[in-house]
This record gives sequence, C-alpha cells and structure tokens, in this order.
Amino acid sequence: MAKTRISELAAIISTKTEIIEQYLRSHNLASPSFDVDYVDPQLPPDIAVCKVTISEATEELNSLLAGPSAFWTTLDTTFLPTIHAIYRFKLASSFPIGGEASFAFIASAVDIPEPDVQRIIRLAITHRIFREPRRGIVTHTAISKAIATIPLLQSFLGLVTEEIWPASTRIVDAIEKWPNSEEPNETGYNLATNQYETYFNGMKKDPDRGKRFADVMNFTHAGGKFERAGLIAHYDWACMSEGLVVELGGSQGMMCFDLARYSPKMKCISQDLPDVVAGVEVPEDLKGRVEVVAHDFFTEQPVKNADAYLFRWIFHDWSDKYSIRILRKLIPALKHGARIVTGKVCLPEPGSISYSIERRMRATDMVMKACLNGRERDVDQWAQLFTKSDSRFNFKGVIRIPGSRWSVIEVIWEDVSV
Repeated sequence: MAKTRISELAAIISTKTEIIEQYLRSHNLASPSFDVDYVDPQLPPDIAVCKVTISEATEELNSLLAGPSAFWTTLDTTFLPTIHAIYRFKLASSFPIGGEASFAFIASAVDIPEPDVQRIIRLAITHRIFREPRRGIVTHTAISKAIATIPLLQSFLGLVTEEIWPASTRIVDAIEKWPNSEEPNETGYNLATNQYETYFNGMKKDPDRGKRFADVMNFTHAGGKFERAGLIAHYDWACMSEGLVVELGGSQGMMCFDLARYSPKMKCISQDLPDVVAGVEVPEDLKGRVEVVAHDFFTEQPVKNADAYLFRWIFHDWSDKYSIRILRKLIPALKHGARIVTGKVCLPEPGSISYSIERRMRATDMVMKACLNGRERDVDQWAQLFTKSDSRFNFKGVIRIPGSRWSVIEVIWEDVSV
C-alpha cells in the first residue's frame, strides 16, 4: 500500500526534528522551550533550513487533518486585538522578568480594569504568551519576556496593530471606493484613519511614528545586514569594480558603505531626502570614495553617467504610475550600458515554492496595497514596468538569492545614440 501524504509529512517532521536534536545535543544547547530563560540559538544554515521544513510540513499536516470544511479555524480574529492590548497597555512590562504578579497587581500597574486584564492575558496564554501557574497568578514565558525586553519587537507589534491591521480592515472598502486607483492617498489606511495624506507624508508630521517605522525596518531586515550581504554576494559587481554606483533612496548609506568595502576601488553615492541624510557621517576608511547626499528620486537625477543606479525597497512602495515617474527621472543621467539594479521581492510563479513562503510574500503585497497603493511584482510585471517606462530599458531578468525571499532584478540601458 502506497504511503499516504500524512504519513510522509509525519516522517519528514520526525527526520528533520532528529537532525536538530542531534545538533543541539552535540553543541550542548538547550532544546526549544517556552521557559522564560530560554534563548533561541543562532543555527548554521543547514540546520536552520530544517526548522523551515518542519514548520511547512506541520502546517500542511494540520490542514490535511482538519479537513476542507475547517479552514475557518485559522481565521483567528482575536489574536491581533490581544497583541494590541499587550502592546498598548505594556502588559509584558508590568511586572519583573522572573517574577510573578496577580491580575489585580497588573491591573493597577497599567491602569485598566482587572476583568479586562484577566481576559486579555488568559487568551494570550493560549498562544503561550504568559503562564498562570496558580489561579490568578501570572508569570512570564520566553515570548512575553521578548516583548518586554526587545524594543524593536515592541515597535514591530505597534506598527502591525496600530497601522497595518487597521489599514487591512478597510482594504476592501478602498478597492470599492477607488477602483483601479494608483494614488497613494486612496488606500485602506486613509479610510481607517479618516485622513487623506499619504502614509509617508503623515509619518513626517509624527516623529514617534517615524521612529517606530525605522525601528521596524531594522527589526524585520536585521538592520538590512542579510539583505545587503545577499545583494552583494549574488550580483556581478566585478564588471564595475572601479566604477561609480549611485543608490537612490539609500537611507543613511549602509549599502554603499558595504559595497565600497567589498570593492575597494569602487566609488558610491547614496541619495535620500534631506531629513534622512542630515548629519550622516561617512566612515573614515571610506571618505573620498563614498558620499551621502540629498536627492528626491521624483526629480531629475543629478549624477550623470554612473555605471549603475541601485534601488532597494523602493518600487514596492509605489504603484506603476509613480514607479514609472521615478524611472523616467533617471533617464537623462543614463549612459549606454548603464545598469539599473533593484534589490527586492520578486513574486514567484503560483505554487512554485512552499505555500508558507509564498504566503509571506503575497501578504506583503497586500500590506503595500492597504497602506500605500504600492505592490510587489512578479517577473512579468517587473519586465512590463521597465518597458512601459521606456523601450530602451532592456530587462535582463531576475536572480533569486538562495535561502531568501529577496531577488536581484537587472536592467541595462541601451541607447547607442548616447
């Protein structure tokens, strides 16, 4: 009798779990736990991939066993309100790590009614956030400890529950109200907040929001370290090792710093808005080869004849209408053979990768729609974007960075008349 899919998945889970267990034992590392003192170790790539495989197999097994009529059990509408309450009322910080507290004590510390504290925390416990070792007494788990002690995680929870989640609840209304809109102020976020500035313009007027957003970018991309390293390792920079690279929207220049150190004869210019680059200091070892300057990419590019123009985390913020404007403002600066390099998500062919990874990528696409009217793009959509901008943009293709959701999109400017 042929092995069933549920048996195959169980075997995968068992085999990969044993690999992880053997590694942990051989390196004298603790097995995963929700105990408050547990620290998640940094695993090598070949072991870390086992965690991903187990997670994907477990999810599929759960779905198969639940059956097609039980998909609604995954629609937990109470989880985000619970996380929102933990964030807003600072519940995880209301009593010491390693200590315990009564519901009454926590209610007094955060100044909300005890019955509400009780219902929030007891629901959180079912998600393994907090414990109730004795009736009415609360202690921490590794998860609640992380919420209490990692500021960047707190910022992430705040952004998700106070901006992305409300925007997502109104995305359907926005699609209905503004069909086919490409405007950044006609979004679910605008309807949810009842204000009609763009997401980023509104953020400029609220320093706390701006700081929280910057914190979240650092948290979700590990400060950009891994994404920058992948972009450097998986693109052929050697062909311009003594040339000039300009990064648009480069924030405070970290990518250019990394790239210049990787290629010691390369020169780099990082551009971003004046308030972003104000006060940025170029490291001593890079002075003379790297500049960080003010520039708005919706205005004409002032640096002419660079060998490459680099974009990271830019185009998903904008609909095609505005992305085309950005690219056309670049054209007067381009020399024949100049490269336009984009480090970004490239949506996969449906079903070509695991559902869990594809879901994360497509969920990001929905977030871009809800907050910005931006979008993630697949290979064909990237090609169309450049073609619609100008026929002289020659789309060369996409290089997927192994073990990552990120890709490198390469285009070469071909204009023999220049």
